[in-house]
Amino acid sequence: MGTRTSPNQRPLLTSKFYRSVGTKGWHKSAYSTDTWKYPALRHWLMSQLPKKSKRILSIGCGTGELEKSLRDLRYKVIGLDFSFEMLRSAARYGREGLVQADAHQLPFASNCFDAVILPESLGHLNAGIAFQEAKRVLKKQGRILITTYPKHREVHALYTKYSLEGLCDHVCQAGFRIKDRKLLRPRRNSVEEVSIEMRSALLYVLAVKQTARGLRDAASMPARGAA
Repeated sequence: MGTRTSPNQRPLLTSKFYRSVGTKGWHKSAYSTDTWKYPALRHWLMSQLPKKSKRILSIGCGTGELEKSLRDLRYKVIGLDFSFEMLRSAARYGREGLVQADAHQLPFASNCFDAVILPESLGHLNAGIAFQEAKRVLKKQGRILITTYPKHREVHALYTKYSLEGLCDHVCQAGFRIKDRKLLRPRRNSVEEVSIEMRSALLYVLAVKQTARGLRDAASMPARGAA
């Protein structure tokens, strides 16, 4: 999978990849996700969500480990994935609230979720479209939580990687206000925060949906460094 592929090939090849993973399991794949691999990361991510965020949409839920942990804490979670095979595997593990759909066209009404999570799934999406759809389904002051891979990390060739600055730019352009951003190194029993991006294994951003007034106020502020 190290050869270059055209944009038209990517969805088909990505679907084929996750069909294989969903059928065989991550254990038999040469790849994995940190969210699947590290329970400590799942617990850390859950601790970042406000307790009042009871209705959550998880985009790219895969086999549903994070979503199960959230349900155990009595969050109401919808796990969405485009891969039928991944969702079928999740169902075999007893996961609930699963939906097969495209994150670029979410099958939900506007303003219906308290939080949207993209757990290492952003690299398979068009960020601009996915963030706009996430914003649409979020309630006022709803949160979006994103983890994804930094540019230096070796991952599957079909996965788009970001710098932390670039990721934050995409989030802000979609109409969110950054609340927190971190560089992470997940471990078996802990999640380490680092200060240098080249030492990180995972980018983390938490942002808040801006109101129309908030966007107008932000647009009217002078540029940094302006007189």
